[in-house]
Amino acid sequence: MKKLFRILTAALLSAAMAITLSVTAFAEDYVFDTSAATKTAGSWAQSLIYYTAQGDPSTATDTTFDPTWMTSDSAVVVTFESAGSYNGYPCELIWQTWDVDGVEPAAGINSTWNKVAPSSYDDTTATFTYDDIVASYGTSDFKDVYAICLGDTGNELLVTGLTITNCNIVYAEVEETEAEPEAEEAEEVDEEAAEEDAAEAEAETEAEEATAAVASSSTSGTNVVLIVVLVVVILIVLAGIAALVIFILKKSKNKYY
Repeated sequence: MKKLFRILTAALLSAAMAITLSVTAFAEDYVFDTSAATKTAGSWAQSLIYYTAQGDPSTATDTTFDPTWMTSDSAVVVTFESAGSYNGYPCELIWQTWDVDGVEPAAGINSTWNKVAPSSYDDTTATFTYDDIVASYGTSDFKDVYAICLGDTGNELLVTGLTITNCNIVYAEVEETEAEPEAEEAEEVDEEAAEEDAAEAEAETEAEEATAAVASSSTSGTNVVLIVVLVVVILIVLAGIAALVIFILKKSKNKYY
């Protein structure tokens, strides 16, 4: 019963979590950690390189950004500090991919290094639209985007913030370690053993009570038989005495007559 209750509870919690994720995850803004960004020297270098969930699976977590979360309403918004002259715009976005184990990226991708110009910018902010990214990359299928890079165009650049808006974020489930299932199995085995011990103890108690009841019943029955026999013996003795008295009286009466 406990096990059934636990399964039903887990199923209800999972369903509630799935509903919550489906409602709250839609159209979220994903804010990146840019603490690792470095200041460029104005040589068309990258201030920030972010490896996606597909780009570096060995370090990816369940919250690592996945470019497939982006929607047609998404935009890449970058904040930065800039110094010196730039060429056209102070910050550029690079949608990067590469061969994996000799396998080339999917067909339709224009290049392994796809530069995107901002649709709008000022001295501290640049915005890149979804449509411009797709046009530069060659496809809206972003499953092979392995790195998102932000670089200068000849100016000194330090990225201070990166946000991708209107994402359909669905975090991957964290896989259980081998120890966790084993611990759960051990716990279930312990619970089952405890339940079996309790059942055995209860059965033994019931058996002892039944034995005692039978013994008590047997003793009571024996006592009743003894009492009946004793009563019968007493009645027989009394009847014998009464018969003897009657016989003596009759004999004495006959003698006097």
